[in-house]
Amino acid sequence: MANTVGIRRFTRINFEQDVLLDFGAKKYEQSICNLSLGGICVKGQFEQHEGDSCKVELRQAGTVGPAVEFQAKGRVVWINGENIAIEFTEMEYDSFLFLQTALLYQADDPLLVSSEFGRDVTFQVLEDDKL
Repeated sequence: MANTVGIRRFTRINFEQDVLLDFGAKKYEQSICNLSLGGICVKGQFEQHEGDSCKVELRQAGTVGPAVEFQAKGRVVWINGENIAIEFTEMEYDSFLFLQTALLYQADDPLLVSSEFGRDVTFQVLEDDKL
């Protein structure tokens, strides 16, 4: 998510899936508002503050346990009474590929979204098993 209000760096894609936000002492499993190459917006009320760090996990629908499709670290860039926005700070390469594929699959304009893949992302892409 862009830090500058009103300027969006990446296209937001509606993405209907639950996500786990793990802030250490507090965990939330909520529904995603939208997803972009830079971050995620999640519906719900949260007891967090701007700048708080968390782990973001998407699991395969209907599974319990280690079937994680996507995992990243992020930080809160804004929060209100209805939503929270998390900017990705790092993720493994496999999660980065999953994110790109999910964005393309859900996008109304996949060509526009794919053109964003060449832009610099605000997070670090790690080798597998380094997160």
